[in-house]
Amino acid sequence: MSSIEISSSSNTINSSKLKQLLKFESNKYSVIKKESSTPLTGWWEVFGYPEKLDEHGVFQRISGYVSCFNCYCTFIYGNNSGTTRLRQHAAKCSKTTCSSSITVECNDSSSSRQATLAQHGFKKCVKINEKDIDNIKRLSAQWICQDIRPFCTLRDAGFRALA
Repeated sequence: MSSIEISSSSNTINSSKLKQLLKFESNKYSVIKKESSTPLTGWWEVFGYPEKLDEHGVFQRISGYVSCFNCYCTFIYGNNSGTTRLRQHAAKCSKTTCSSSITVECNDSSSSRQATLAQHGFKKCVKINEKDIDNIKRLSAQWICQDIRPFCTLRDAGFRALA
């Protein structure tokens, strides 16, 4: 894919603004993989170049920045930039996403990382016996009375699903 580089100095854009745009305006902004004739170092595989959709419907690279594929954290980067911050971020970000997430394939052939409910402690539905139901009712009443909560809390759909 050939693209013309968009200079970051022509717009008022910075790393944090670019991160937000990548996260919340994915139809206009994305991260492309770094093309290289030599194999990429392990930490470089986490990063790519941010790009923006221009008025002709073609993605243009935003020069001067690199962004993380996992969390869209964006760093200023040039030929003379150091790589310490990038390596530190790659180590931190890949640890947190790999330990608590799985890769899910989407219809548009892009992948994202999403944790499963089981990884957060949720279990499948189980039958609760009468003794446990009574205990839940008693603890709920105790919670409402001791913490001076409104009784309508117990009628809330979220609480009902929990109980």
